[in-house]
Amino acid sequence: VAVDVDAAKLDQARHNAAIYGVLDKIDFVHDDAIAVLRRATADVVFLSPPWGGPSYGDDFDARVIRVGAADGVELVALARKAATRVAYPRPGQNL
Repeated sequence: VAVDVDAAKLDQARHNAAIYGVLDKIDFVHDDAIAVLRRATADVVFLSPPWGGPSYGDDFDARVIRVGAADGVELVALARKAATRVAYPRPGQNL
């Protein structure tokens, strides 16, 4: 499931999924990610919030990320209530 409040970003995600041949494996939900996390149950949650771009480096602080009213730390806490496994790559990490 891919969730975003921005319909244009979901369109981009659909486009990318089609390119990589996984469009039929993903449900795209136009909604607030915080609201979805509050009611979700999942095996894994992969978080990819807006983090500010490549200028972030070793001084990255998840508390400065904002997703609605939640900061990055609160976002992880919500994700951990929804799933036991949470992926939250920090800027510059290659997965």
